[in-house]
Amino acid sequence: MDNNNELLEELDNNTDEQTNVKTLSFTVDGIGLTRILLQKYVEDFIENKSDDIRTYACYEFLRTIEDKELEDTIDQYMINENVEAITFEDWEKDCRGMFDAISQTERFKDLVFKYQKRGYGETGCGVIDKASNTFYECKFGEHWSRVMQIVEEKHPRYASPLKLMYATHRIDEHNGVTRDEVEQFILENFELIGEQKSLDEYV
Repeated sequence: MDNNNELLEELDNNTDEQTNVKTLSFTVDGIGLTRILLQKYVEDFIENKSDDIRTYACYEFLRTIEDKELEDTIDQYMINENVEAITFEDWEKDCRGMFDAISQTERFKDLVFKYQKRGYGETGCGVIDKASNTFYECKFGEHWSRVMQIVEEKHPRYASPLKLMYATHRIDEHNGVTRDEVEQFILENFELIGEQKSLDEYV
């Protein structure tokens, strides 16, 4: 009986102690939490819903970005969307806005370009215009027609001479542009991705 009284008394003491428990305050690593949620956003909303290029670029960006660079990107998102504080109450909206800001950074664009050059994407084929560091996707076997289109749209000085000289080998100059100039321009300014023939086989 005495043992039971002692046990009840001990339980009462424990209960009293529990009711007087102090609340502990925790601090959250905001950048760490942001990284986790951005990773989840890629997994849930970008992977399998975007092309491989964007998916790989997102993962590499998150894996390699420094804290300061991520903070700058978050600041840009807050400016773009006129956000006063990030609470992640609507984490999908916040992460979508952050990725909009991320996609505008030069580093993200460079990552996308890197994967384009490696032949990722829908067709694995394309043309790089080195003059503007731009990738133009195309289908297999359409590289040369894509080059002709890019020259016509982006480098009009060479468009007419290129068409004429490609059609006939008897013409060596047109509109003040020589065949050697056209060939040198093509070879120096374009790169074919996913094509078995080299550029010099076309010019």
